[in-house]
Amino acid sequence: MQNENLKPAETDNSHKLSEIGPYMSEIEAYIQRLDDTYNVNVLTKLFTKSSDSTEVTLDMRKILVKWIVQVAEKFKANQETVHISIQIIDYILVFSHKKITKTNFQLLGISALFVASKYNEIYTPEAKKYIYVCDGLYTLEDLFGM
Repeated sequence: MQNENLKPAETDNSHKLSEIGPYMSEIEAYIQRLDDTYNVNVLTKLFTKSSDSTEVTLDMRKILVKWIVQVAEKFKANQETVHISIQIIDYILVFSHKKITKTNFQLLGISALFVASKYNEIYTPEAKKYIYVCDGLYTLEDLFGM
């Protein structure tokens, strides 16, 4: 016998970012403030910056994004997590004062995926699994320090 007071669960909650986690609204507000303050297209800003602030090229970014998608699929992360991690990468590349080099670009990518997963996923892999997919190039200290 079914309880008539029970409502069917919604199958697609992907549009409800504010309900995903306790910090999601803070992230959205921060990103919106950056957008409003700088009124800038992130990719345009990124690839018109002076070359002394980053060694990253548009082709390198494309490769990293494809790799992040593959890792996210392996970790069974949802698409929102991938989008958030790419947003984090782009904003770090544009607004960070820390120089992003070719050697730490993958670390930036996996760190962004780690942070996005912590905010957006119910179950996330252990931090050491994020390091494992980088073939031992980085340590847990590197991940947490990024």
